[in-house]
Amino acid sequence: LSSQNNAMLSSIQDSLRYDVVEPHLDSISIRLENSKPHTIPTLVMVLAVSGGCDSIGLFHSILEILERNELTNDQFTKKGKPNSKNDHYYKPPLWLVLGENVVPCGNNQKRNSTAKASRKQSLANSLKVPCEIHVAHFNHEQRGGNSDGDEAFVKSLCQTRGIQFHGFSWSKDFVEKDKFNKPERGEFDDDVNELSDNGEDQNENGSYSFTQDTARRWRQRRLLELLSDFVQGEENKGYVHNPEISNHRWGVILTAHHRDDADETVLMKFLRGTHITNLRGMEPRSGAIDLVSLKMVDPVYHDGADRDATSKHSVGYFAKPMLGVRKSCVMDYLRSNLIQWREDESNSTNKYKRNKVRNELIPLLRDIAGGESALQKRISNIEQQSRQISNDLSMRAKKYLDSMPRDTPFILRKSKGGVEKFGLVEQEAFHLWVTRMTKKELQFSYEQIIRIRDQIQLHPDRLQWTLDVGDSWRVRRDGEALVVMKNEEDNFDHWYKFQNATTIQSWKITSIESKAGELKKQIYDEAFTNMVELRFSNFPCHVDTSTLAVQKLKDVGNMKFVPPWKKGRSAIKVKEFLRGQKIPLHLRNDAWVVCSSDDHLSHTAMAVYLDQTSGNRKGEWVVHADFGHDNNTFSIRVTLESCQKNVDINAHRTQ
Repeated sequence: LSSQNNAMLSSIQDSLRYDVVEPHLDSISIRLENSKPHTIPTLVMVLAVSGGCDSIGLFHSILEILERNELTNDQFTKKGKPNSKNDHYYKPPLWLVLGENVVPCGNNQKRNSTAKASRKQSLANSLKVPCEIHVAHFNHEQRGGNSDGDEAFVKSLCQTRGIQFHGFSWSKDFVEKDKFNKPERGEFDDDVNELSDNGEDQNENGSYSFTQDTARRWRQRRLLELLSDFVQGEENKGYVHNPEISNHRWGVILTAHHRDDADETVLMKFLRGTHITNLRGMEPRSGAIDLVSLKMVDPVYHDGADRDATSKHSVGYFAKPMLGVRKSCVMDYLRSNLIQWREDESNSTNKYKRNKVRNELIPLLRDIAGGESALQKRISNIEQQSRQISNDLSMRAKKYLDSMPRDTPFILRKSKGGVEKFGLVEQEAFHLWVTRMTKKELQFSYEQIIRIRDQIQLHPDRLQWTLDVGDSWRVRRDGEALVVMKNEEDNFDHWYKFQNATTIQSWKITSIESKAGELKKQIYDEAFTNMVELRFSNFPCHVDTSTLAVQKLKDVGNMKFVPPWKKGRSAIKVKEFLRGQKIPLHLRNDAWVVCSSDDHLSHTAMAVYLDQTSGNRKGEWVVHADFGHDNNTFSIRVTLESCQKNVDINAHRTQ
């Protein structure tokens, strides 16, 4: 075999090991090099194979780095009695070989004995991961007999190799699933959804509402459902593992994108318009996907999100192990090993924008840049710079978000000059916050972010405004806070406040006791668990204590208040006091106060609660200076208790 063949297989092995296997095992506290093979969790691999040269190259390359495990039937048996009908499902488990410097043998039957001996010795010293392998093929039925020919070719290949084949056809599978016609936006990482290397993404006859986006979502969902079945439904496949092997199974969906595809993606993003932090090609591995809900794990707020998810759930990933391989290397590998593949005639046409970039733009840029290596260097430099900027901004933005209360609006911070900052870090943090709060339904373009930035910086005195950002979404400023809402939402305060919150704090008075020990009022409620005792001196004797209550400021009006450190000074409004305590504007109306409905005290807040969610402070009650007790003397003692109430978010939105 040529050195290019060796480099290709080595690149795939390295990507599988360092981009996929080791990061996952590290997330569940397993070190690959310190573990015995039979204690490593089983990896379920699903290969998306269209029959084109790229996916066929990936298919045969994966077979090159697999090794059968020599377990006995006593160690590894099939559930139930042997049955010739499903004997082909009974196979010893495989090892995915991830050692370094493995000498491949290819599929050429004319291998020499030296290559065999070298490979055998290398495999013996390699790191191995127990695995299963499956192949998925999607027949979009858009190219007539050629589409059916692709399916038959891949199916025959799998049968010859003893690999389970799973075929999906557009007419039989898609039309029964109308929900895929309107996919959730931003559900998975950018570019992980390009799951085939053919171009059959155009409807010629108008049937089945075939579109590129719809077909991609269809493939995504089917692949994830398939992977979920194999990772979680082990008992349905007729396998029983060696009991020493870990029960933690996980999976990966492999697609055949290579370095040329990644370069095309960079140029496509440039032409489409993207932020400089995203001016790069495809990632070798997506984020963790929960195979129960089939949703991406949210890593935005906490670095440990992936670790928590992978330790508690069955997870899977999309992966592209050929991103370090050029198209020419794939072709050389196939031809030197006499491997056949299917040609997709649509790839040679310029009907699609990506084909135009591949067939016309890249050759022109290659000529202008001074050759292929020069162009590759330019694109690689752009990617590297974009990735570095992205990593730095992302780290700073997450730190910004971590300093905010999690279930509140986006808080604007002021610069030393007193003007709200909305630079690159704040823009990135706001983008992450919006993506999370809307569950990726709303994702801002760069132009939209700039509109918001200009509105903040060019009009610093405007503390309340609303911007329409399209698709029925609006951004609203309310003091130091930014919120997002849909136009049909009547009560946006409820929408943003309870979007992700599951609890809110509520206060009530449970007992009132006079100085003489007379119990004026006592209420027990098991739901209220956190007790606070407030002592009031100089309480007017003619005021009925039963008129005392805990209310929200918005329900009683902006009452007067004197903090204890300003005793003897004129009273100020409660909102002014809250502003001085750096309570955000959007939280001031919901501040809790102890007050009385008696006419003598109807305009006075006897105590004000400073909410812990408004900053890094601990929640605390502040008693009015005129009623603060000295030397443990008091007229009445009021006991308050707080509780956490569950909130039905969906019901709240419909009120």
